[in-house]
Amino acid sequence: NQAGLVMFNSSGPSQNNIISANTIAQNSLFGILASLKNSTIGGDSKADDGNNIANNLRGVTLVTGSLTNNVARNTIQGNKGASDPVGVGLAIYARSIDPDLANTIRENDILGNDIGIDLYQARGNTIRDNVVDASLRQGIQLASNSSGNTVRNNMVTKSTLEGIRLDSSSNVLTSNTVSLGLDTGIYFTGGTRLTDLGSNVVTLNQKHGISLGWADSNRVHDNPNISGNEGDGVNIGEMGTNNIVERN
Repeated sequence: NQAGLVMFNSSGPSQNNIISANTIAQNSLFGILASLKNSTIGGDSKADDGNNIANNLRGVTLVTGSLTNNVARNTIQGNKGASDPVGVGLAIYARSIDPDLANTIRENDILGNDIGIDLYQARGNTIRDNVVDASLRQGIQLASNSSGNTVRNNMVTKSTLEGIRLDSSSNVLTSNTVSLGLDTGIYFTGGTRLTDLGSNVVTLNQKHGISLGWADSNRVHDNPNISGNEGDGVNIGEMGTNNIVERN
């Protein structure tokens, strides 16, 4: 199949659905491709309700119009491409004109995908309490005006590229552990502004722990452990301006 499960409604997102306890695997493009509202993918128990979404190009993809959904306690693994397009475990792809989406991605095991979690122009979501391990590219990526998101209490380990890559502004990253990566732990591109990075543990990455690059007007504070990284603990490039680094 090209896709395991596709859900759309011609008049808007499909509403009030529960998608649970399925194995969705080995589709050439998408495991789940959907525009949903007030729906649940997974459930309260990983053993009883969680979906196993494996070995597709894209595992779970929520597209424009997806609002107030709960993606919880699934196992999403091995979703990857040969080279291009890149595989993704869980993605929210929206438009710049969309409102805050208020989706919650929580308590999933997201393992061995090209990119673990990828947001594109997706605002106002919560990503919390996930395990994102052994991503072949980034563990978590917030791209292209994905603002107003909260990334909290995730375990991001063994990423080949950045553990968390930020190319968007006005996000909050707190209480995450980002470690054992082959690149920089948390990376801010030049387009990242007004982001709050606090109470994170960033250790044992093979480049910098936290790199602000050319980013400006961000705050890096109260991170209790930035250590054992082979580059710098916190690195700010020569064009980075108006950043605050304190109490780390």
